[in-house]
Amino acid sequence: MGFLALLHSLTSYIGFLATIAWAGAVLFGAGDVARFGGLYKRIYLVMMISTGLSGVFGLIVTIFGPWLTYVFPWIGLVGLGVHNMLGARSRKMLAADTGRALIFAAIQIAVLVVVLVLMICKPF
Repeated sequence: MGFLALLHSLTSYIGFLATIAWAGAVLFGAGDVARFGGLYKRIYLVMMISTGLSGVFGLIVTIFGPWLTYVFPWIGLVGLGVHNMLGARSRKMLAADTGRALIFAAIQIAVLVVVLVLMICKPF
């Protein structure tokens, strides 16, 4: 169980860093999909895969660990779902409207900060 918890933590932090990288790519690349298309795609895939794996490992740790009756894991799972939906919207907006793509990316970061604080503090 400890190994899965470690994988959950590692993929969470990788996902958080990849989300920051995604927001930076949107901000500094200014939506130039023709020039930075491969970079956007790689960062997006790392972000989505790592946060998805974090959710899967977190769900496994929650089910088989002592946290099944607590609320924070389920809020975290919903937060990751919201993060991934915002990521998809941000990617779709990238070619059309960089400003809106950046707004979605900023909200993604805010959602992940809330989820990470909940996972670290475990308030309820």
